[in-house]
Amino acid sequence: MKTIKRIFIFMVLFLFAGQCFSVQQAAARRSIAFSPPTLTGEMNFEQLLENLHDVRKFASKDISANQIGQLAWSAGKIFGSGLVSKEAEFPDGMDLNLYFVIPDGVFEYDPKLHILKELTEVDVRPKISKASSDENIIADCPCTIIIAAEIKKLARQSGLKTERIVAIQAGRVAQNIQTQAVAIGLGSTAINDFDITSVRMLGRLPSSVEPISIICIGYPAVTADKEIQPDNDQQNLDKSAVQQKSSLRAVLIVASKNFREEELFDTQKQLENASIETVIASSQKGDIKGQFGRNAQAQMLLGDIIVDDYDAVIFIGGVGATEYFSDKTAWKIARQAVEKDKVLAAICIAPAILANAGVLDGINATSFQSERARLKEAGAKYTSGAVERDGLIITAIGPEASVRFGQVIAEAIKQP
Repeated sequence: MKTIKRIFIFMVLFLFAGQCFSVQQAAARRSIAFSPPTLTGEMNFEQLLENLHDVRKFASKDISANQIGQLAWSAGKIFGSGLVSKEAEFPDGMDLNLYFVIPDGVFEYDPKLHILKELTEVDVRPKISKASSDENIIADCPCTIIIAAEIKKLARQSGLKTERIVAIQAGRVAQNIQTQAVAIGLGSTAINDFDITSVRMLGRLPSSVEPISIICIGYPAVTADKEIQPDNDQQNLDKSAVQQKSSLRAVLIVASKNFREEELFDTQKQLENASIETVIASSQKGDIKGQFGRNAQAQMLLGDIIVDDYDAVIFIGGVGATEYFSDKTAWKIARQAVEKDKVLAAICIAPAILANAGVLDGINATSFQSERARLKEAGAKYTSGAVERDGLIITAIGPEASVRFGQVIAEAIKQP
């Protein structure tokens, strides 16, 4: 009898200790509270759409807590105060769940409190990556967002149409997240081919939820042929200042912020491969920042450009290029380039600068689609081609044409 009593006491103490341990574990769970979201941005809707495209390789740079908070808020705005539908066909309680998978662990978003609640402190990205058809993307991504829902529970409430409604609403949330990512200088891609059960288990998600979509977000990596450390970017951009000067020179006119990185670096690389010295000019000297966070070094001010010193004048695009649309100094430089028989080039939205300067009348030209009407009004013969050369004037449609753009400029400089 005494033995049985001792066993009973031991079991009670063991269960009590287990409960205390569970309470301590729960108490140790972190929560991350976000600052109020930013309600103003630097891009209008058309500019956001211009830059909204899949990014399938990310830099190793972490994104900030403020950026994560902004992404979470943008998802919640689909339904006003949170991720719960107020106006759609959903019954009360039909929720979408948002989970953030970052190096610090997995967190669930609470849209009402605008905070993240920790599910685990383990970095599960490498494991989740193995459950996806695009495993390398998730493994290297600084922030992965899983959109999920309790589909079986919801189906019992609203019937067969539940999966269709949830899929539509999850798509809306994903679109908000990806558009917000562009607005804060990030890139993203959606992954929809994955093993649902494995992602739920490996991500330590509640057993009742079913992952619907995965959004990978981070700073876009540069392409493989120019994957260099940020500390070396400056050295590469400044190498023309320490090397012996070439007999051929080109000045690249870049916005002081939000220039398009590919259009600058790819064009510059093609010119330097052709032994053409490059100089970067902007409305401010020193560090200038691209749309996706990569820096360049402006060696001179726009107003200090002497066109006679260069064989080519090149305007780089990106949303920041609008600062030169009505800039009379930029117009003067473009006009002088034509008058002095220099190569004059512009890419993306930057051909609008040439149009406003009045140098495209009767010229075959292309640009990003948003500037088509402006070029036509200026008398240009709009072609919508990737790269267009008419004499010494060269225009290109956007970042996807950057390499060819640089090659055509080099050809024009060497063989006018």
